[in-house]
Amino acid sequence: MQCPRCKVVNMQTTKMGSVVIEECTRCSGIWLDQGELDQTIGTADPDLRWLNIDFWKANSDFTVAPNSMGCPKCSRYYLTRLKDRATETSVALCSNCQGIWLDANQLHAIIQAVTRCANRMDSADYVKESLRQVADMISAASENPVSLSRWRDLKAVLRMLKFRIYSEHPKLVSMLVGAQKSLPL
Repeated sequence: MQCPRCKVVNMQTTKMGSVVIEECTRCSGIWLDQGELDQTIGTADPDLRWLNIDFWKANSDFTVAPNSMGCPKCSRYYLTRLKDRATETSVALCSNCQGIWLDANQLHAIIQAVTRCANRMDSADYVKESLRQVADMISAASENPVSLSRWRDLKAVLRMLKFRIYSEHPKLVSMLVGAQKSLPL
């Protein structure tokens, strides 16, 4: 696969955890196939694996601009640059194969933005996300058995919910711990 930025360098295949990505040895840009951005972030920080990276889809505060780079997979298509104003992150997306091009250091910036997003969530947000994860698991179970990764996602959300409750309600936590010690089961 040829780098869409350098146009002369063949990209090197690399593994990030279980995700196989293509990286340019000259400009350090990264090509991710459809769905691999979420997997790559989950590999970089397992506590973030349950967050779907949708700020370019859900957030109305982003810019869309044509890009002169062609898709390295679909040679007849050009990439579209999506830039989120709030997080100052951007990706170049192929409208045909849904692959994503990240310039050097953009993956790190996206991981930081997702971390900040998760840190801004309160316990109510985590409860909603937990219920969404369970609903996704139940709806997917009718098609195929619930995968291990979905259970891991739910476990991560519940762990983050526990930490959020601990930080938002320390008195409640100390009361629960005290009650647990006085009434051993």
